[in-house]
Amino acid sequence: MKNLKILTLFLVLFATTATTAQTFTGVVTFDIDFEFEKDFSIANRVNYLTQYGEQALMFYMPTGDTARKYLDANGDPTMYQLYSQKAGELLFVDANGEDIWDRLDTTGNSLELLNFKEVESEVLADLESSCYEYYSKDIKSGEEVLVYFCASENAPKLDYRLLNNHVEYYLADFYKMTERPYLKYQLVTDNFTMTFTATKIEEMGVQEMLRLLGLSVD
Repeated sequence: MKNLKILTLFLVLFATTATTAQTFTGVVTFDIDFEFEKDFSIANRVNYLTQYGEQALMFYMPTGDTARKYLDANGDPTMYQLYSQKAGELLFVDANGEDIWDRLDTTGNSLELLNFKEVESEVLADLESSCYEYYSKDIKSGEEVLVYFCASENAPKLDYRLLNNHVEYYLADFYKMTERPYLKYQLVTDNFTMTFTATKIEEMGVQEMLRLLGLSVD
């Protein structure tokens, strides 16, 4: 095995952990868009745009672990986010896959739910999708936050039990309710709106996903 980076080691663990679960294994491709409030500083805008890029690939492993690879306009990585179901943790890894620059405990939710409702459906990745709004308040700051998710019953089915440690931002709740990967994610805060819109969903084997991530595992 070459280039024993943090990213490589983490994803090899994904690929070699035994599981008998029947669940969606594959990749969802997203376009990423930002809208910023006028008072949000230029420096912060540049930071978000640089980190998140213009596209994301969301990899669902058969263990329930996930990886997001963010790409800039040239298709080069800007960062990775690696979710470990067993640890209940999300790691933020640099574009080279070498350094963890942040980590998030996903077993609790930093948001307090104020209201939940189903909203207007959308067509995403050519699939009719149901959409839901979580109107919330940040527990620490008191800031009002809107979280939107959409999913299609025509998409491949997920075993939500494999993702039940991602409580943060209602993901575990959403997966349990829909039993599907999300095809749209939108976060609305006082400073910005960030939107992930799916353009493609593909079922894929683990080795093929690793190659798409730019890794070679023998």
